[in-house]
Amino acid sequence: MRIHPATLVILILLLGGAGALGFMAVTTQEDTGPARADGPAAVAVQTAPVRTGTIRDIRTLSGTLEASSRFIVAAEAAGLLSSITVDIADPMDRGEVIATIDDRRFVQAIEQAKAELAVREAERSRAETRLQVARAEFDRETALRDEGVSSESEYDAALANFETAKAERAVADARVAQARAALEIANIRLEETRVTADWTGNATTAVVGERYQEAGNTVGIGDPIVAGVVLDPLRAVVSVTERDYTRLAVGQPVTLNADAMPRRSFEGRIARISPVFNEASRQARVEITVDNPDLALKPGMFVRVRIVLAERESHTIVPLQAVRSREDRPVVFALTESGDAVREIPVDVGITQGGEAEILEPRITTPVVTLGHQLLDDGSPVRIANEGPLVDAPAEEGAADAETSGETGGGTP
Repeated sequence: MRIHPATLVILILLLGGAGALGFMAVTTQEDTGPARADGPAAVAVQTAPVRTGTIRDIRTLSGTLEASSRFIVAAEAAGLLSSITVDIADPMDRGEVIATIDDRRFVQAIEQAKAELAVREAERSRAETRLQVARAEFDRETALRDEGVSSESEYDAALANFETAKAERAVADARVAQARAALEIANIRLEETRVTADWTGNATTAVVGERYQEAGNTVGIGDPIVAGVVLDPLRAVVSVTERDYTRLAVGQPVTLNADAMPRRSFEGRIARISPVFNEASRQARVEITVDNPDLALKPGMFVRVRIVLAERESHTIVPLQAVRSREDRPVVFALTESGDAVREIPVDVGITQGGEAEILEPRITTPVVTLGHQLLDDGSPVRIANEGPLVDAPAEEGAADAETSGETGGGTP
């Protein structure tokens, strides 16, 4: 029997389509695995083991370094600036003479005060002699009056002379004291021509931050000579929110890093916590003392401050990806002991930072699902897609530094 060419073409196309459909069916069955005759298909998931150990709630805050002490060394005497011995970045010791003012007129004032004191002391010596004479005359007139030899008028005259001599002696003593005070003032003014560095606090060394004068300038009382800063220790200033405020304490240790020295860490401690919050930012100022013995850190540098807000041993630490929300409550899908299904477990979450979450209750020992939650329910069959042990994975011991940058991290509820 002869087959028409068009019919032959149609038969070939039909056979090719049937073969393609059969191949696709076989391929699909190989990719998805055999269907379960007794329930839904297993869901492919990835899991991670649960571990125990120390977990830390660490907050990372941005701040700025400030000098612990800033001060101005100013002229205490007016005159010509004879010399200045320091410049920008030079160190200064407490009490060090850093500049001098022409002192010739102050030296002359001291000589004049000394001469005045000598005159006043001579006057006092003369008044002392007159007082002794008047006292002897009064004593003699008193004895004669008692014997009835001297008259009352002679006694009264001797008494008046004695009282006048005592008053003159008192005036002479006051003038000597006045002259001595004038000499002391002259000495102080001479000392003020020697400009010395001084500041508050316990630091014994400071650094010149700015220089305002040159030798040969005429300065007045109060004119600035140099500005000084104390660089050891420094003060780091950060701001904290109400959430973290109550978890800070004076003396609490911190770690700092500066962008200028990314490979170095510096230790500090909280020195002061403001008792008020800024109304605009709703944050409180916290000052941190930072030891800086090699003066590597400088005021004005940007720093990141790491503060440990909480640290505790936890029995259940899981990857943060394992915690999901179902019906407005946090849950974890943990493998059953057989490893082929999961349990949906409501959990009480503690510290949730650094890619890990602390589970306060209940205690979980089997691996938890980290990927594939969207298709899971309590009791869902699963197929582990990741490599490694699926069940009874030993808990890893160690410490997790759970860290949050800025004010966006989580914390202990």
